[in-house]
Amino acid sequence: MIPSPSLLSTTILLVLSAVLSYPTVVHAQSGVDVAGYTYFGNGYCKDVNRKSYDFYQKSGFTVSSDCGSACASLGFAGHVGFTFYTGNTCICQFEDGSLNGKSPPAGAGWTGATGNPGTGEVSYLDTIIGGNNHCYKVNVSTFSD
Repeated sequence: MIPSPSLLSTTILLVLSAVLSYPTVVHAQSGVDVAGYTYFGNGYCKDVNRKSYDFYQKSGFTVSSDCGSACASLGFAGHVGFTFYTGNTCICQFEDGSLNGKSPPAGAGWTGATGNPGTGEVSYLDTIIGGNNHCYKVNVSTFSD
């Protein structure tokens, strides 16, 4: 049975309304740079030896540019880039040892890990860790403390 035109129109409008009112997560797009960073590709940022970096991460981000701004605002030397997970997580990455004795702003929701052996500039994309990761490398070699 073919639905009547009015029923079909109503169904389409309800579906469009639901889609348009659903919160949208804007994610990194291939080739789109963020201020202070160059888009490196789809994957998790790693060093030339495929090693992970020390990091601070925080959820609640919907666009990669906000993630980049948050990482830069931490102001720690040794910052090499960030991985933006389109689910909403920003992972600010730093060379091994550069976060020793440093903490992100208290109460701001940052968590992290040190002791990862990654050093030097971002040179490798790990696509196995997750396809929703987008890697950005810093345009500047270091950030000041």
